[in-house]
Amino acid sequence: MRKKIISFMLSVGLFFFLSNNAQATLKSHKLFKEVYPGKDTAYYSCIICHLGKVGKKGEVNPYGQSLGLAEKENLTEEKLKAVENLDPDGDGIPSGKEIEAGTLPGDAASVPDKK
Repeated sequence: MRKKIISFMLSVGLFFFLSNNAQATLKSHKLFKEVYPGKDTAYYSCIICHLGKVGKKGEVNPYGQSLGLAEKENLTEEKLKAVENLDPDGDGIPSGKEIEAGTLPGDAASVPDKK
């Protein structure tokens, strides 16, 4: 009986821990969409700030690092705006211009078409 109680308590704790992290991610996605509206829905994914298509905590790309996400800080509109003129991925194009063009500000291989 004691093992069942401990197992249940661990399960409940894990649920709340994971749901809190998911909630933070959902808030970040919602905020990014609000600050930068009008993009194709495929653009709004974890890969904007994270290294992979599935955003894992702590695995952030240079853009995510510039936002302070590596330190687990909360994303704010002020932080998004503050890094618009920075070029964290070193491709010569500021983050704001990349977001405007629909490319990835944390991936040096993703740059706007030069027409």
